[in-house]
Amino acid sequence: MAKFIKKQNSRNYYEVNGYRAAGIIPYFKYRDKIFILVNNEYRSKKTQLHFLGGKVEESDKEIKETALREANEECGYLLNCIYNELYNKLNEKNSYIKISKSKYISYLINIKNNNEKFWLNLPNIFENLFIKNKIKLKHNESLKLEWVEISTCDDKNFSYLGKVLIYKLKKYFNKDLIGDYSFIWT
Repeated sequence: MAKFIKKQNSRNYYEVNGYRAAGIIPYFKYRDKIFILVNNEYRSKKTQLHFLGGKVEESDKEIKETALREANEECGYLLNCIYNELYNKLNEKNSYIKISKSKYISYLINIKNNNEKFWLNLPNIFENLFIKNKIKLKHNESLKLEWVEISTCDDKNFSYLGKVLIYKLKKYFNKDLIGDYSFIWT
């Protein structure tokens, strides 16, 4: 069970497995380019790109649970149909990026051969269901889901945490080719 950390304003903050937040980064490689799935959210009075993830809740028993719950919420619960498969994938040997200062972890999910068509179509499904029909869910903060090519993310409007993750992802995928995993754990 998550451990209470602090109360700030009216919000309680929790930690589980030493982390306060978690997420997933679905990705695929196509013609030597890396694409990642991100969402648009309204934060700090402006729209920003962000990763699928969020804060630990009191009921979370492990950080992988937080990562999947938050990603599912931000995708409008469209991940329900592959939730168990994703959970099992996170229990396998899997790569992740950890940001120690923020106590944040994000699991890398290669969509190749893992419901690839579903993942590629997820932004369209999300738009058709929620945006065009103007449906708003209680926990869904996403305005839009989109696949972005990682090398073009320098000028994208990411949150601070998003910029740190982009920097680490670029290092990971560049060093992935030459075998240096000094900052990524599997």
